[in-house]
Amino acid sequence: DECEDKDAVRLFVAAILLQKPTIPLKFFLTSRPEISLRESFEASTRHGWLHLHEIEASIVKADILLYLNDRFRCIPKVYQHYQAKSNWPPPEIQVIADVSGALFIIAATMVAYIATYSGNSLKRFQELGKPSANVQLSGIETLYSTILLEAFKDLEQEEADVIHSCLLLLVTAQRPVSVKDYAKLLGTDTSAIQAAFKSLHSVVQVPDEGSDDALISIFHASFVDYLTSEKCHSKQWAINKTAAHSTTAEMCFTVMDTMLCFGISGAKTSYQSNDNQPEPLELASELAYACTAWGDHVLYTGVTEPLQQKIWDFVKTEKFLHWLEALSVLKNVKYAHNILWQISKKLISTNLASLLNNIGDFVHNFYPAISHSAPHLYLSAVPFYAATKQPIQAFLEFHSVPIIHHNLAHRQEILRIPTQQHSECVVFSPDGKYMASGLENGNIQLWNAQTGQPALEPMEGHYGSVRTVAFSPDGKYIASGSDDKTIRLWDAHTGQPALEPMKGHAEQVTSVVFSFDGKYIVSGSNDKTIRLWNAQTGQPELKPIEGHTSSVRSVAFSPSGKYIVSGSQDKTIRLWDAQTGQPALKPMKGHTYSVRSVGLLS
Repeated sequence: DECEDKDAVRLFVAAILLQKPTIPLKFFLTSRPEISLRESFEASTRHGWLHLHEIEASIVKADILLYLNDRFRCIPKVYQHYQAKSNWPPPEIQVIADVSGALFIIAATMVAYIATYSGNSLKRFQELGKPSANVQLSGIETLYSTILLEAFKDLEQEEADVIHSCLLLLVTAQRPVSVKDYAKLLGTDTSAIQAAFKSLHSVVQVPDEGSDDALISIFHASFVDYLTSEKCHSKQWAINKTAAHSTTAEMCFTVMDTMLCFGISGAKTSYQSNDNQPEPLELASELAYACTAWGDHVLYTGVTEPLQQKIWDFVKTEKFLHWLEALSVLKNVKYAHNILWQISKKLISTNLASLLNNIGDFVHNFYPAISHSAPHLYLSAVPFYAATKQPIQAFLEFHSVPIIHHNLAHRQEILRIPTQQHSECVVFSPDGKYMASGLENGNIQLWNAQTGQPALEPMEGHYGSVRTVAFSPDGKYIASGSDDKTIRLWDAHTGQPALEPMKGHAEQVTSVVFSFDGKYIVSGSNDKTIRLWNAQTGQPELKPIEGHTSSVRSVAFSPSGKYIVSGSQDKTIRLWDAQTGQPALKPMKGHTYSVRSVGLLS
């Protein structure tokens, strides 16, 4: 690759490769992957070639560390300074190896820069060995200039423009993208992308032809620094970062405008989450990139006026809902509200800023539904948001979704009751005149539901937080369950204990409820069991009902009293015979999270 006559190199290598080996010797030819060499070896069936960048990174790094250790030992001022302190090898060598990445040329150039006779080698070594060092080496820049001069040599303007567009995307891409994605974003075909990069294999990792889904990436960050530096300002390959990000943002908008549509997620049913759809959900990779990168490119430009107009045109229509649907598939809905809020901060006191804030709030508030199931963007999030006081116009124009009507006459807050302790649970009395709340300090408080004032002194007795309370059907008693593992029964008129504590659970009691005739109390606990108690005596009626494999979060009686239903953290619902404690049905499975509330209809 040091030979200036590339045609001569091609002929020379071709002549060698035509010869059939006649002696048991192997010759190694090392070079940058110049096109003249690559084409010759690709055509050979008897000779192999190896890309150094395909060797495991750990092996390359170990070799570079070995090389740096040896080279810096040969620089007296450096070696003697650290050897005198018994500190060899010094940490600066590791930093320089990290900066070198997988390229020996970077490491070698840094060694040459430090070892120069005209400079202070120890100072240079220590400066370049800082983690925050800004490495700019003339030797590397000369190499990059040579490679790019060759790449742009003797090209038609159209060909040069394609290479420049590829470099522009290479510099601005938020993550490496594939050959196919380059083609889609730039509006060309994959063969044009391969042709544009064919002379840049020395500085850019380009997949082999036919591997269009493989990623294009740079070998070293210094190449981007060089392309965007002031030194390249007048060169054909110069990249202005701000203008480049503006161009890439427009590419993203073009892809989204073309590809986004209702149903882009491919979800077949709203009854299943994204993860449980009949067919896996996926997006075209170029659309996935555009949907998760356009906002970053806009921010890099400083949110210019032309891009503000692009954003306005995008978010004022249903198109941005289709964007959220796509983000749901990508499991990246958070990107929407994060990027919209960031952009809105750059647009102080404008209609667009207000709109972006409103959309960001919408995404934030309905994030669980949108993330869990793409169809519920339209079936849950949009309808409920459209019923708010000031919905975004695009929501009102979205048809064929449920319509939510709020009862405006009853939306105001009727009563607010301040409590000194955190309330763990609350329940109304059967006649609606009172409320009972279980408190973090172990007390139960009865409140007047009309005035919000305490109806009795706190009911004291539990030694842990009260997690659950229930009124008896006649309103005379209150049952409570606590972290202290007990159930207690209280006289609702006096606040006094009606029975001794009911003991038996081995862990916190999470749910209690009376039977419809008031004769029994059923309880669920973190100990995975359900227990049935006689509400007149406080004694167990059955042995512990077992079957759940995790905490029981909710229990309920059937109106007839024949069955008990339970919901658990094990994601199942179970039905039990209240007379025997035996399962009445097989476990009901289907939930993907803890079941926290159950009930039975008559």
